[in-house]
Amino acid sequence: MTGQRYEKVRFEGAGSVVLSGVLHEAASATRATVLLTHCFTCSKDYRVIVQIARRLSERGFRVLRFDFSGSGESQGDFSETTLATNVGDLIAAAQWLAARHLDARALIGHSLGGVAVILAAHLIPEVRAVGVVASPSSSTHLLELIPGLTSQEFSERGALEVTIGERRVRITREFVEELRRHSLQDSTARLNRPFLVLHGGRDTTVPVTEGERLFTFASQPKSFFCIPEADHLFSKSEQAELAGEAIAIWLKSCQLDEGESA
Repeated sequence: MTGQRYEKVRFEGAGSVVLSGVLHEAASATRATVLLTHCFTCSKDYRVIVQIARRLSERGFRVLRFDFSGSGESQGDFSETTLATNVGDLIAAAQWLAARHLDARALIGHSLGGVAVILAAHLIPEVRAVGVVASPSSSTHLLELIPGLTSQEFSERGALEVTIGERRVRITREFVEELRRHSLQDSTARLNRPFLVLHGGRDTTVPVTEGERLFTFASQPKSFFCIPEADHLFSKSEQAELAGEAIAIWLKSCQLDEGESA
């Protein structure tokens, strides 16, 4: 992050756990503040999240990227997190920013983090734009990637140890049931804000068809951007940088700096 100003921060999230974040200052006159979230088993320090934050900062946006409770450097037990706690953490992060007169004008989320920002946007009135990166069209898509949820072991114990990506995690019945309670189609249709869907054409975790379907749920104004060779984590540096550039261009078109306090 040579040449950029950033600060490690800590604030209270949902359930009174302490969350860890990094606040990037804009490299030029601040256009707006953006709240950026990571995927299910990721963290704020995954390369795609860092590079998107860096590019947005270079283009004049202040960015807060943070770890959900139970992830990365934040407090909490990952097995106790749900989509509802993710949404609660987003609200807490927005409130922390607002208390410093840095209202979050845009929410950007990666994968399941994108599902969380769609749901949270309805509860954060100062948010004027919502963007999702490699996100599914239903909150239950993740369950298709978890083997054993119909097994007798899960039925009897109400929890299952599984490997997702390179991480061993504990999935609970509460987590599964909470995912099934949400209608992402309805929440997306009711956003009433500019909406961006950004996806990789070679995403095998959440196929680009999921992003296309999510796009159909939204009302105008909405935008779709595909990086043909990118996978779910935008593993090549140039792909993550292109994702950040695309988000920055879209955010500029949303004119979020109107009324923003510096």
